[in-house]
Amino acid sequence: MTLADRDRCDVLILGTGVAGLAAALTAARAGADVLLICRPSDPAATNTWRAQGGIIFRGEGDSPELLAKDILVAGADYGLAEAARFLAEEGPRCVQEWLIERLAVPFDRTPGGRLDLALEGAHSVPRILHAADKTGAVIEQALLAEVRRTPGVRIVAGVQAVDLLTTHHQSRRAEDRYALDNRCLGAYAIEAATSRVCTILASATVLATGGAGALYIHTSNHPGSIGSGFAMASRAGARLLNLEFIQFHPTCLYVPGAPRFLITESLRGAGARLVNREGERFMTKHHPLGELAPRDVVARGIVDELHRTDSECVFLDLGENGDELATHFPNVSENCLEYGIDIRRERIPVVPAAHYTCGG
Repeated sequence: MTLADRDRCDVLILGTGVAGLAAALTAARAGADVLLICRPSDPAATNTWRAQGGIIFRGEGDSPELLAKDILVAGADYGLAEAARFLAEEGPRCVQEWLIERLAVPFDRTPGGRLDLALEGAHSVPRILHAADKTGAVIEQALLAEVRRTPGVRIVAGVQAVDLLTTHHQSRRAEDRYALDNRCLGAYAIEAATSRVCTILASATVLATGGAGALYIHTSNHPGSIGSGFAMASRAGARLLNLEFIQFHPTCLYVPGAPRFLITESLRGAGARLVNREGERFMTKHHPLGELAPRDVVARGIVDELHRTDSECVFLDLGENGDELATHFPNVSENCLEYGIDIRRERIPVVPAAHYTCGG
């Protein structure tokens, strides 16, 4: 599918990860004509696809109050309490309604048929839904399939959004250019295959372009995550907040010269331990929760250890559970084997890497 030189839609969505696809389904079900565009030739080539560990749901003995508390504690109380409460109340409901009931995402279950919930850092109880260690890919596949089945939604891949169309910048009417309010009318985009510039006019435009993790030398992100959405929003006059808050995932595979690969936090939740090159645990010196402290605490603990020992990486030690964990985390096991690392017998070399852009 291609764009017309001058294309039109009710809702233009930039990005085809979980946010963009969910927005497309919501808009289409409200009767809107929706256009999704993305820079990669494959719409599934997103940060969502790369997510491994899982998505927050409801644990045994869990409550919105407990989840909100965990969120605020993990954020060192920088978060907005009202937003944390809203997310804690509505998030699990949306997961139930969208992913479990509507899309039937095949999350892992216990032998008794109950949803299998994993424990991750800074969570008081196990509440993480997962599909082995490919949760993001499974969710992306389900959403993308649903979008493709939904009337009124077009997906055009291989198209790079360049800038937003706004009344302040593009209108030929003086009253629009000097008005106090600035309206977004769509975007300019370039087709990768032809270098053709297209104008897309839209009543509403959604930026779902991911973060800016690929600006860092160590990152878990897709190479296209360079903050282009933030730049477009800023040029259009939007207010950007908290861009200095970049979450670094504590454990990405460290192989010199190779791309970084996320090593899911759920491995630590299942018992893997962080050790230095001498095989010594060190996270218990930094936090009572050790390897399951909030991610920023674990990442800083690793960096401190790298400086103290003059090392390039630390290691995840699966201990005596190597065989079991290799079976439970096949994606991690297979990717490590590509670099000659058998996680059943060997420690996994890891470093912190830019993972999540908290602002926007």
